[in-house]
Amino acid sequence: MHNLQTLKSMLLTLPPEALIDAVLEDNKGSAFSPLLKDDTYIEQFTPFLENAARGAGDLDKLFCAVIQRDEVSPRALRHLAGYSSGGSDGLEDNPNTPADALLEHYHAEVSGRYLLSGKSFASHRNLCPELAGLLFNDCIDKFTVMKALAKNPATPDAILFALMQEDTLNKIKDSSSSGSYHYGSRHSYSSNGELSKQNKAEILCVIAMNPNLSQDSMEYLLFSKDSIGSEYKSSYCALMKNPSLPISVALSWLNMEDTPLGDDGVPVSEEVRMSDMTTALTERLKAQESAAPYSVNPVFLKEDGLYTLLAQGYDPEALYATRKIKHTLNTLIGSSHKEEIALFERSKAICTSTFSALQYIFTDQNGKLDRHNYLLFLSKLNALSVDGEAFNIAGPALRICKDVIGFDGLLRVAELQNTDGCRDTLTFLNSVLASPYEEEMERQIKLVQRWLKKYDTYGDMFHDYLKNKERRDGGAPPMMHFYQRTFSHLVDEINHKLENLPIKDKVSVSLPENSFELAAIGRSQRHCVGGHHYASGCASGQYVIFGLKVNGSMKHGFTFQFNRTTGTLIQQEGFARAAVPKQMEKLAKACFHAMRNEGEMPANPLR
Repeated sequence: MHNLQTLKSMLLTLPPEALIDAVLEDNKGSAFSPLLKDDTYIEQFTPFLENAARGAGDLDKLFCAVIQRDEVSPRALRHLAGYSSGGSDGLEDNPNTPADALLEHYHAEVSGRYLLSGKSFASHRNLCPELAGLLFNDCIDKFTVMKALAKNPATPDAILFALMQEDTLNKIKDSSSSGSYHYGSRHSYSSNGELSKQNKAEILCVIAMNPNLSQDSMEYLLFSKDSIGSEYKSSYCALMKNPSLPISVALSWLNMEDTPLGDDGVPVSEEVRMSDMTTALTERLKAQESAAPYSVNPVFLKEDGLYTLLAQGYDPEALYATRKIKHTLNTLIGSSHKEEIALFERSKAICTSTFSALQYIFTDQNGKLDRHNYLLFLSKLNALSVDGEAFNIAGPALRICKDVIGFDGLLRVAELQNTDGCRDTLTFLNSVLASPYEEEMERQIKLVQRWLKKYDTYGDMFHDYLKNKERRDGGAPPMMHFYQRTFSHLVDEINHKLENLPIKDKVSVSLPENSFELAAIGRSQRHCVGGHHYASGCASGQYVIFGLKVNGSMKHGFTFQFNRTTGTLIQQEGFARAAVPKQMEKLAKACFHAMRNEGEMPANPLR
């Protein structure tokens, strides 16, 4: 290893380019590398750097070369910050720079009326409250600096609270952070006008995710607005992801009754509070369960579990406090027999509606439940490993089906068809029989029972018979315009992106805008998606249904049904109910989220 005197001689003789290369060298065998860890050496090193430099530019490069090395200690960085040469540019880029040195360096730059790197100061891990306050005041109109402050966990809560205020956001400009910023003349800095909603949403989102944001500030962000714009919507979702927000508190906030209004004065609770926020919080619940098994009530791990609880009026905070499935089921349906627990645990969703429907068909006219036969029927469903969602239809509709095909018929439909097929079959059967005229209803019952006697099957053939019968005997459905037509302007852009994918076949979106176009997809694909039930769901905005054409053909394509509010993929089928390849499922999910995220109006879920 070279001694100190030898290195001093080298500094005085090496040309600037060679000296800079030597200091920047990352080779562990470099003579400089171990000495840069020596605080005493650094303190003696700085004057020789100045003597060795041939010009101001070289001097700055040499200082930056030393300052940005990881080996340099906080004490040495503090010394460099106070060095009178002013060559300490780059201190803000070294994560080891202590807070006091960072503050001193900031004062040195500002006193020279020339601030180059506000973003680096604002994002530094050793940011102190005083420096955060200076940056907030000096760089209020710089978007990248304010965003860095909003994101930095070291930023004080008071600054974060000030940043989320409307008057503060209105001072920030949509301008590039590149180039210099002249202290005291901020309005001469390149400014392109007021902050866009997109950039405002970015700042609000990073504030919402900042772990240093206090619970009071979180509550203010969520509840302070009498009306909100689209820029706040994503911040509510981000807030639910903040690890500093206790899950129990988040659940109590989700259960709020007073909800803000959207741009058009319509409450945003369904869209913001009950969908995006519940999805974000469910991710945290699943992560908690993954890290600590059996720590989360299984009701929250069900498909759309949290959303369903809120939609049905349950208190999720109370359920979060218990891990016992018996207590949970007692809360949900007022009973917790072992057969009920078995069906609940096996089912993909919460399926409280299924329990209500099944209890309904075993309840007499006096309101008395035949509990023995009800539990016996549940035991048979459990023996067949049926998912509860298979019977998720209204109680009166299920009773009509039971009166026509009997309990054994219900069990055979559940045994021979998958969950979606069973539910659809019972829905079609109810639709076929639902006539206001008693004679017509009796005629249809006889026709269905005659068909069953002839073919003796309750599987896919029965499903297709009822599907076709609904279309034929029900007459042409009334023209219904769909909610999803608000996404139609995005289809060309999505299809353009699909064209550029490196896949074998050409894929494109076919988005029906009304019940006639949906029926055409059903006919092309030979499945039930064109029926009244699906058309009504699309008209109300409950569902989004679209096709993916393959090489321009819907016959060779696939159909997808999503819950518009929760984003859950409910069903997917190919021609004649064929299975859907994973690649197509992935593309469909991407297309759906692109349509919903870009095409949704900011406030009203029922527009």
